[in-house]
Amino acid sequence: MDTKDWIAISIAAITLINGWCQFWVKERLFSKDTVVTDPVLKFFKSKGGILLIAITGVVSIASIWLLVLQVTSSEPLTRISCVVISGLTVAAVLNLVLIQAIFTLRRLASLMERIEEAKDEALIYAITMGG
Repeated sequence: MDTKDWIAISIAAITLINGWCQFWVKERLFSKDTVVTDPVLKFFKSKGGILLIAITGVVSIASIWLLVLQVTSSEPLTRISCVVISGLTVAAVLNLVLIQAIFTLRRLASLMERIEEAKDEALIYAITMGG
């Protein structure tokens, strides 16, 4: 197989894994038992989650900057430079996807907490108005 085939297979596998991971996390978000008590969701909403978003953003920006430098350099194209370009491309794309996924999970976790609070308030309101 050619290198382009291995790159395509790798991107497909990473996309599949990313999709399944997002599905798993979203299933955890929408389960009634773990909305408030889940430590993973608490992490995404904490300062550590914000730090993770910031770190992945910095890595993505650095990868894109190094990629531009590598592509525009006047050095001859070698196998090593092809590997570096491929690696930087993967790092840039994966980090952009990771930033989007983490940010979305953080927003969903906050939304689920607000929904639970609204349900509790509605229940209390219904009990006080009915009783």
